[in-house]
Amino acid sequence: MQDTLGLDDADDRDDLQTALETSFGIQFSEAEAIGCRTVGDIFQVVLSRFPSPCEEAERCVTAMAFYRLRTAVAGLGVETRLTPDTCLLIITGLPARKLFRELGRRSGLYLPTCQAAPLGWIGGWTALGGLMGLLPTIAFAPQLWFACAATSLLGFLLICLDPGRVPPDCQTLGSLARKVAGLNFGTLHALGAKPSGQALWNGLVEVLSEHTLLPKTIIHTGTAISGTQRRIERTH
Repeated sequence: MQDTLGLDDADDRDDLQTALETSFGIQFSEAEAIGCRTVGDIFQVVLSRFPSPCEEAERCVTAMAFYRLRTAVAGLGVETRLTPDTCLLIITGLPARKLFRELGRRSGLYLPTCQAAPLGWIGGWTALGGLMGLLPTIAFAPQLWFACAATSLLGFLLICLDPGRVPPDCQTLGSLARKVAGLNFGTLHALGAKPSGQALWNGLVEVLSEHTLLPKTIIHTGTAISGTQRRIERTH
């Protein structure tokens, strides 16, 4: 079983650190950033920034995210009774990217990134193919450079027109609220949410899931951040 987030590149680790600092409203010291080798190490840093968790308030952060999202959905003209099991795309009829953009604007919260739909994948490969062919074309057949440029522009246009797809773990209002609570933990805490240790862990896992292909259900405190580091440790 894979036991690493797979963040072997320094840029990936930097992106994760930035996401954690933004989501929890905290700052990692240089020593803390260097010393974090497992998910458990990160969790200890997060816990140290929230020294007095309230165990009875385990659902408070998620509840706050749910109420703000529910108000945002209702603001789109939806008159259906909104519950945690409500399927977002069915009741709104909006494309995923437009829906998330509207919910983020109306709720004042950061929403997860939508996945690319087939149109986006086609656009991405088309744009990449055009860009990769541009330099060779300029070098060996300069009269055809416009074709490569047009191909790239077409690809970027398809990406812009891509309606997107809702992530599998955000299909309902309740599941989206759990994700949003993790991605906006610091903001909701500043608004009065009293987190518990379990809520902090759940929020951490939600943030990590945005940066790894590892399923949330198997992320634990011993999960390594870098597969390279784990391999190095095992050789000694």
